Amino acid sequence: MALSEQRLREKAANSEYTVDELDLLAESLERTLQSQLTEHFKQSRLKRGPDYWLLEDSHGVWLALSEYELQKMLKEAEVEFDSQKLLKIAFAHLESFQDMGYTIAVPMSVARYLEDSLFFAIYVRFPEEFQNGEYHTFQRFQELLYRYEMSPAEALDYWAVEHMNESARGWGAKRNVQPEAIRKNIRQAKEKLKDEELGATHENSVLRTASVDEIPPGKPHDPEKDLLYVPTEDYVEEHSEESI
Repeated sequence: MALSEQRLREKAANSEYTVDELDLLAESLERTLQSQLTEHFKQSRLKRGPDYWLLEDSHGVWLALSEYELQKMLKEAEVEFDSQKLLKIAFAHLESFQDMGYTIAVPMSVARYLEDSLFFAIYVRFPEEFQNGEYHTFQRFQELLYRYEMSPAEALDYWAVEHMNESARGWGAKRNVQPEAIRKNIRQAKEKLKDEELGATHENSVLRTASVDEIPPGKPHDPEKDLLYVPTEDYVEEHSEESI
């Protein structure tokens, strides 16, 4: 559950709501935040404005959100909720955060423009797809660094420009290096990717994509290349007729 059962029991004991009712809304709130987690990271860490990505561990992250923001997100997600019940959930999260010895400090440059400067620390567990995305990115960088012997700069620039469609100029500005340095790293990375001695295995052990036109007539085996091709349905039918 999104909050501990003990915390929910404490809140239910002093309200008209049951533990199950509070838990249901807590789970709905968490699912809503999980579905927007990459956007929250981008807004917090990659754009100008308040950084509300407070604290994270290996399982999730604490986000600083106001009552207005919580209500707005639930309404946009078409989640039915009672505002008082939502406050019970929000305070339960905040108290859990404060029990760890932390609280939220709000810059006056932010607080003075808000009607309500009370922020709640809401814990959001990382959804499986978020964790899988992080892990797969790590796997790809291991491949580029370890298998293809790229430098960290080559791997990073190749990934950002070739895989994530960043421009060399824009990515160079983010890295505080000249675009030509980015392009040079990408050229070197591509050369290493072409090196038959590098990669996951030796070239002779690599299952690869091949054009159907490469399938030799007669038998789907090329003795010169020492390759066995998976034949197409048309190829099988054609050569079955020839053998009759």
